[in-house]
Amino acid sequence: MPRNRADVERDAKQEEILDAASRLFLADGVETTSMTKVASAAGVAKNTVYWYFKDKDALLLAVLGRELRLASGAWEVQAPDLADRMVAVVGLFARIDRLSSAVHARLRTSPLLAEWHARFHAGSDRWLGREIEVHLRSQGQQPLAPEELAAVVRIWTYAIEGLVAHEAPVDEVRRVCRVLVAQLRPTAAS
Repeated sequence: MPRNRADVERDAKQEEILDAASRLFLADGVETTSMTKVASAAGVAKNTVYWYFKDKDALLLAVLGRELRLASGAWEVQAPDLADRMVAVVGLFARIDRLSSAVHARLRTSPLLAEWHARFHAGSDRWLGREIEVHLRSQGQQPLAPEELAAVVRIWTYAIEGLVAHEAPVDEVRRVCRVLVAQLRPTAAS
């Protein structure tokens, strides 16, 4: 069924709200940005924001989802070097750090954010595990045992989150990513 004018206007209004929320959340932080401020920046009434988004957590997830989709190229960097792909991913998360920090800060109080966070990490862990496996094959190395791969993925996730949280300069990010890749060697038990 073709879209009618009301559908198009609804989508446009939702995008205006997301644009405003994204600008404010990234510039000022999620916690200090009220729904009233988002409404004002979008040029709508506060009730309108709640018409589209149940609460601030739902708005945060919509903004975060959109930002991740817009920056999805970082996940698919075609650089032949795994370390370079990891540097790109760190750059992606550094750009949206205020959003991910807000999610982490609210995990214990928001079931919506906790559920999203668990799904996000499950997906990113699968992606990272595949990247590591492809790299090992390309180097003529044996794959890691599943439990070892899971541990390496967890270590890399903590490293990426730490580089972002501590606002590491790009040279340091590059060094850390190169060391992580250089240490990818199956253990004797594998």
